[in-house]
Amino acid sequence: MAPFRSQPYPVDLYQPGAVDATRFQVTFTDRKGELALVAGGEVSYTTGARSCTCVDFTLGDKVCLHIRARERAFRRFAREYRLQLPSPPRPLWAEDIGE
Repeated sequence: MAPFRSQPYPVDLYQPGAVDATRFQVTFTDRKGELALVAGGEVSYTTGARSCTCVDFTLGDKVCLHIRARERAFRRFAREYRLQLPSPPRPLWAEDIGE
């Protein structure tokens, strides 16, 4: 069986203060969408939901552009392959009030 490869998804992301968007091409290499190749120009990185092969995948409290591009493309990938989208994370200040 041939390895899985999705169609490439183009994603444009803006960095703070940038005039032009950075264009990435995201190709998923797993049927569940857990792994993806994110190419920006001539360089490509393997990204997961919380990991990236680039050197600076966490910059303070922000994740790198590769992970953000993967997250944006994952929504389209999940709709096409009928995968369940993860629920949005609850903010830390939200508490359940039970009676």
